[in-house]
Amino acid sequence: MRGVGSIAMALALAACSLSDRALDTSMPAAATTDVLLSSTPQAGGTVKGPVEELVFRFAMPVRLIEVTVSGPNGLMPVMVEAAGETERYSIPVSGLEPGAYEVRWRASAAGREYAGGLGFSVR
Repeated sequence: MRGVGSIAMALALAACSLSDRALDTSMPAAATTDVLLSSTPQAGGTVKGPVEELVFRFAMPVRLIEVTVSGPNGLMPVMVEAAGETERYSIPVSGLEPGAYEVRWRASAAGREYAGGLGFSVR
């Protein structure tokens, strides 16, 4: 009988552990590599400048919430106007001159939030 009580206690502890994980909001919502299919400029690529727009293509319709670009001139928040959800965004940016850039983005779809980033260089 003592063994059955130990098993019941172990199962109860496992159930509590699982419910704590389900409520943990610090865990990422989803892998961003599955959400962002491609970008222009391409992640890790080098392009001839100046760059006048960023293009994102997602695996599903999302609402783009935020985009920031950091580069030689510091951090540049980019205005995003998204009335609904779509799979492709073309975002105008002020001419990105030669240098290394990092782009961070946040999007949402079906009640979940996604985030990611990419880097590229302009020559």
